[in-house]
Amino acid sequence: MSNLIFNKTWRDPQTGKLKRHVYLLDGKPLQGVTRVLGIIAKNLTPWAGRVDARQAFIAASQLTRDRLELLRQALEPHQNITAEQAEAIGKDYPEYDEARSAHDEIRDKAADGGKDVHAEIESWVGICIAESGGLPTKVPTTASEQLRDFAAWSIKNQIRFLASEKVMACGEWAVAGTADLIFEKDGKTYVGDAKTHKKLWDNVPFIQCAAYARMYEETEGKKIDGTCVILLPKGGILEEHYRFDLENDIKAFESALNLYRTV
Repeated sequence: MSNLIFNKTWRDPQTGKLKRHVYLLDGKPLQGVTRVLGIIAKNLTPWAGRVDARQAFIAASQLTRDRLELLRQALEPHQNITAEQAEAIGKDYPEYDEARSAHDEIRDKAADGGKDVHAEIESWVGICIAESGGLPTKVPTTASEQLRDFAAWSIKNQIRFLASEKVMACGEWAVAGTADLIFEKDGKTYVGDAKTHKKLWDNVPFIQCAAYARMYEETEGKKIDGTCVILLPKGGILEEHYRFDLENDIKAFESALNLYRTV
């Protein structure tokens, strides 16, 4: 029987480099589903530009005229500035460094918030599976608004959870991943993905879930009927989005995998 292990950090014995989020199948590293799908570009450049420009104008308004002129002189020779040049200038001018990385701070805060919600859901679903056969139970009094919304959705739709944070692999692809949820609803079995986004921007989450569906069917020998993306924005309204085109979504993942291994 194969041994699949997920490591938050892992040191490559050949290179000595420390890597994050590595799946090992019988000691052999596999590619992760989300890393493969990263090859599908998400055009966040306009958003990052708007955020950084806003911070730049705020910072400029707080600088003295002399310091602003010195910063201009430092930047002017670098029309196509490299990351290394920007970092060097940022050491002398922290106001510039703060402006150029403003979008990173917003992105990282959102990512951290998403991790907290995922951890909360994982813990609660685990309790549901252990104590009530996968049926929803009461949420803790300290539960976040997003967990309370998720629990209410689960109760309303008579969800039965089968697994949470399910680590799986596909030998044919040499790819592994972790599905947020496997659940039953109205006699059908779904792979679910919880997102803290305000809207569903594209079909990539469904492609991701389809890859997990393929892995689940391969490892568990059980059929997946569809995929579900659950949006849980902070301060927003929960949305559920279903999709039943596993065949084409799996083909899309395989195309992304081929591209990932080619470029």
